[in-house]
Order: sequence, then C-alpha cells, then structure tokens
Amino acid sequence: MSLRRTYTNPLYISDAPDPFVLKHLDTYWCYCTGYASDARCFPILVSTDLVTWQEHGGAMRPLPEDYSEYWAPEVSYWEGAFYLYYSVGDGSKMHIRVAVADSPSGPFSDKGLRLTTQDFAIDPHVFQDDDGRRWFFYATDFLNHTHVGTGTVRDLMIDAFTLAGYPVPIVRAQYDWQLFDPQRWEKGGARWHTVEGPTVLKHKGKYYEMFSGGNWKTASYGVGYASSRRIDTEEEWSQACDGTRVLPLLRTVPGVIGPGHNSVVRGPDNRQLYCVYHRWDDKLGERLLAIDKLDWIGPRLHVFGPTCTPQPAPNLCRSSTRSDGVLGPMWKVISGDWSGDSACATQNRIEGYSEVQYCELITSGFLIECTARAIRGSSLGTYGVSVSNSSGAKCRLSVSTDGIVQFEPEADHLRRTVEAAEENLLPTAPRFFRIEASGRTLKISSGAVSSDRVRLAGLPEYFSFFTNGLTAEVMHFSLTRGWHDTFEYADDSLADLAFSAEAGTWKIEHMELRHDESIPGAVFKLAPEGAYEFEINVRLDTGSRGFYGFFPGSPAEERGPLVIVLDQDGQWMLCLDRSGLGETSNATFLAALPPMFDVHEYQQFGFTLEGTQMSIRWRGERLCEMPIQTRRQRVGLFASGPARFEMVRVTELVFG
Repeated sequence: MSLRRTYTNPLYISDAPDPFVLKHLDTYWCYCTGYASDARCFPILVSTDLVTWQEHGGAMRPLPEDYSEYWAPEVSYWEGAFYLYYSVGDGSKMHIRVAVADSPSGPFSDKGLRLTTQDFAIDPHVFQDDDGRRWFFYATDFLNHTHVGTGTVRDLMIDAFTLAGYPVPIVRAQYDWQLFDPQRWEKGGARWHTVEGPTVLKHKGKYYEMFSGGNWKTASYGVGYASSRRIDTEEEWSQACDGTRVLPLLRTVPGVIGPGHNSVVRGPDNRQLYCVYHRWDDKLGERLLAIDKLDWIGPRLHVFGPTCTPQPAPNLCRSSTRSDGVLGPMWKVISGDWSGDSACATQNRIEGYSEVQYCELITSGFLIECTARAIRGSSLGTYGVSVSNSSGAKCRLSVSTDGIVQFEPEADHLRRTVEAAEENLLPTAPRFFRIEASGRTLKISSGAVSSDRVRLAGLPEYFSFFTNGLTAEVMHFSLTRGWHDTFEYADDSLADLAFSAEAGTWKIEHMELRHDESIPGAVFKLAPEGAYEFEINVRLDTGSRGFYGFFPGSPAEERGPLVIVLDQDGQWMLCLDRSGLGETSNATFLAALPPMFDVHEYQQFGFTLEGTQMSIRWRGERLCEMPIQTRRQRVGLFASGPARFEMVRVTELVFG
C-alpha cells in the first residue's frame, strides 16, 4: 500500500477565478479575481502543501475611483518587496496597475501608476530571464488582425513600475477553438476571438507561453501554448494547438467544464511543476481551484489533466526548520555561534568567518533551496552558500551587504545582474539561493545571478551556509534528493553527470543522451535510498528498428529487472526481462501500450518505487504494478539500436 497521499480536484469549493500562485519560503499564496469576504480586492488563499487551502482575506482596498472590475492579479517578489500587478476598469475599458507590500499577505498599496496605455489591457504576467531582464506579458485587443479579438503582447520592464512602451504581439488568434463569440454585440457584432491569460516558462533554452482561448463563460474555454527560441523576437510565437490535430493542453472533458486561466508553480519538492487553473462547477456558477502536473515530453509541453479523480499528492521535501530554539540535528557547526529559532539557523557572531554544515551526504544528486538574510555587521560583511567534498573541492556563492554577488571559482558562463537591478538591494533583504547537482555538475543561482554550470573535482558531498563579518539567519531550507538531466550541454560527459556505461557506445549530442549501436547498451547512475520516482523521455531514431528499456532499481554491480518496450506482431508491449541482458525471447508480458503509441516520437515513462512495490506509468497513466527487490542502489537505461533519451530524472519521495 502506498504511503503517498492523494488529492482530488477541485481543491477549494468556492469561487477562485484566474488563480495565480506564488511560492514564498515554504508557503503558497493564491490570488484570485474579484472581492474577498472582507470587501477587499483579490481574495487570497494560503497553503503549505498546494492541496489544502484556507481563506486569508483580500489583498488590497478598492481604489477611490469608481471601478467595478478587478481582474487577474499576479504577485512578483523582488529583493524584499512584493509587487501585485492587476487589471482594473469597468469591464469594457481596462488598464494595468501595480501595488506593493512587504509581505505576501498584504495589505498591498496601489502606487498610483497606470502601466499600460491601451483602452483594454488585462492579465499581467512578469517573466524574469536568465540574464536578469524582466519582461511584462499581458493581453490587449487587435481590431485589424485576421482573427479580430484579444491577443497577448510583451514589453520590456525598465523597473518594477515602468514599461519600455514597445508592446510586441506574441500570440494572436489563429484557430476556431479560440472563438469567443461569432457576433459579439459589445464589439459591434464582430466575430470575436480571445487569447488571454499569458504565463511564460523556459525549458532547454526555449520560451513557452501558455495562454487561455475561447469564451471563459462556456465549455469552449481551454489552455494552449506557443513557443519561440528568442524572447526578444519581433515575430509572433509558433502556436502548437490547432484544436483539431493537436488539442489544447486543458479543455472540457467529462467531469470538467471550461478549465483555463492558469499559472505555474513548483511543488513542495521544488522540482515538479504544477499547472494551477480554474474550472466551472456543474452549474456554471463558480470557478473552482484545480492543479495538475506539468512537464515536457521532448519539445512538447504537457499538462497531465484536467483531472477529477484521485491523483498523487505533490511530493514533499526534506526540511530542517525548527521552532524550539535548538539547531536541528542535521546541522553541524564548523565555526561561529549558531543557534536555532523560528529560522533554520541563526549566526550570532559578527566577527570573523562562521560556517554551519548540513550533515547528511548528498552524493546521489540534490536540489537545495534556501533563503537567508543579513541581520547586522560591517559594511564589508558577506554571507552565502557553499558546496564541497572530502577531497577539498569547493564552490560557493557569496553576497555582500552592498549587493555585490561573487562566485568562487568563477564559472565559465557566470551571468551578472544588470547594475540597476542590484543597486536597490536592501542590506537586510532576504536572498534566495538555489543549488542543483547532478554528478559533479552544479548549477547555482541567487536572484538574477546564476552560473550555467560548475564542475567539481569529484561528487559533491556537503552543503554549508557561511558568514564573514556579519550576523545572519537562514530563514528557510529544503532538500530534495535525486537529479534531473536534460543533456543541454554537448560538452558534458557521462562522467561529469556520473553515468557509468557498461555496454554500448553512449554520447551526449543535440540535447539527448544517445546510443547508436545495434548491439545492446546499458548505462547506470546512483539513486537515492528509500522510495523514489524514476522518469524518462525517450524515442527510437526515425526509421530505425530496435527497442529500449529501463532498469528502475538495480543493486550495485548487478543488472536488476529490465523493463523493455517491444513490438510484438505490430503491437507495442511493455515486457519484463529478468536477466537484464535484453533477451527478448524470455521476456514476460506486463502491459499493452495504446494503439497510437509511436516509438519514434518522444514518450514519457515513469516508475514509482516504494518498499517492495513498483508502479509503471506512460504519459502519467498507470499501466501496471509489480513487486521489486528493496536492495536497490541505482537506475539504468537500456538500448538495442539507436535510441535517444531526452530527459532522465530521479526524485526521492518524501511522505508527510
């Protein structure tokens, strides 16, 4: 029996239109269109697990002007302040404004600024790119377009309160599924289309805008997406969902009416993305809150929904937060005067260098997120994070009280924030750090400063937080064991990522881990102890014959059970080869794959291993379960013929 909890949409049985969810520290804040029960604008819901939500009043008082409509709030956190962007007006004429608070709970204070100049501008969204630039996406009307109606644009943000004033169309209506009304009387009887609610993501160097299309009042509403290799292109982005050959990501299905206007947020394990959206109740009276997993399968964006049946609850992370004044047992003081309080750890001594180290080894890969802030100290004081191993290899990211960010050793592609973005940093403003490790390769970031990747001499083993010449506190710390490889860098080797090839010829090329030989090949990598998920995107090369497979859990130096994908008389099957050698003649049947399965297109397989049980999924759908040994230390990939592995991910499961 699985220890993992489940959830069932909808998650909050009250009106929650246009939900935007912000994750700050270990808490989720959801902001919605309309008014709260306290007569404030923009109802706020609060959660710690993304599933259980409670009302928290409204975000801001209505403006003194006689505006009737308050739509689509979104909150961005920049260097100690929270900025609420929203659209306001009478429904026919709308513009976008900004309000500010020092807490995600508000109250937010409107700054008296109109950010947009069009008669109709709604649905603001802020996207920060890897180079530190922030882009402002929103929806506005296009009356001279081939498909008259609302579409999305983007503009560069000069600062939190100012746009460059050069909006460029990103997505405008092209397809019938985006029709709002064949004769919209409010628009003079025009055949009106709608594309709205932009949310932008970046994956493997490519930009994706999710948007809602159709009529939000009806079952026609849904979510599609468009993509571009450049965010600053003058051309419209390429739409993926035409409504016939490729259906919208979210659309009306039995049990779910009109899903749309989504945002995207990381789950509690800081790795899995979730699409947050609203859907109508059965009477089309209220729009209710729902979430479903979001991922990429090759270059295609995919939402595993909309669902209305029990789903695995979002995975949790390891956290060392305590509230009894004692430093948690997983922390070891190297130097300085450290204590525990409402934060994870507080350094109480100004003078000299101080360090506290996380005790458990993290050699099987990890994702660490933490938030820290300086309290008091000298003007030259610094604090930051460090990753090291027992051989003495170390890299660290430090922040000074005057906002200077330094990386040691200097990364090949360290990108520094534009000066204007750093000069307003408050000395005591919280600073967010994210450190992700796969093999000996690290990616470390803080705010808008990040390294593409850094290679240690050997596997990373320890994480530390340090100060020098100041007191500081770690406000939040979370750890997720495992690794996520997307093979974006051709100069990464298998050794860099800690893969061990035991047969065949493997190489990283064209953002894939490739096996090209006709003879069978196998490659392995460490997995966390205990329960974990193992997920893979894979295809066979176009026109080639052969097969591929997976080792979901193998002991060291052994080939455990091999799950293979075979063509048997024109039907693709999931089979089990207990020898682990790819002996198809002795493979036993596990499950049939759907008739539309195409082995030459990217497919996603997932394995969940808990105790002695393993479940197997294809594109999120459970195929079968089987027993598996508990003595497992690694996972592996198998190929007979030219196979392309586009993504491989292992994530430790943490149960609440």
